[in-house]
Amino acid sequence: MPEVIKFEWLDFEKFDYWTKFNEVAWIYLITNISNSILYIWQTWNLKERHSNHHREWCFTSNSAKFIYIHRESSENSRFDIETSLIRKYNTTCNRT
Repeated sequence: MPEVIKFEWLDFEKFDYWTKFNEVAWIYLITNISNSILYIWQTWNLKERHSNHHREWCFTSNSAKFIYIHRESSENSRFDIETSLIRKYNTTCNRT
């Protein structure tokens, strides 16, 4: 069972960055070894999004190590949470 952490007001499950995922709607954070957040996003299909990500170059150049995920089925909620977190943390890979 993955480690669960509280981030802001949500519970996130921690996985190794290279984990393969199922087709589920998530909000996710990608961090490096020191848990600095590199990227925040949401998707309806983490399996597809994570394996073919257009910002992979940014993740690898910043030593991505972990992915934290929060299951959220409501598309409106995912967008609201994503927007709020990106504004607050201004992460490296969201800016490039």
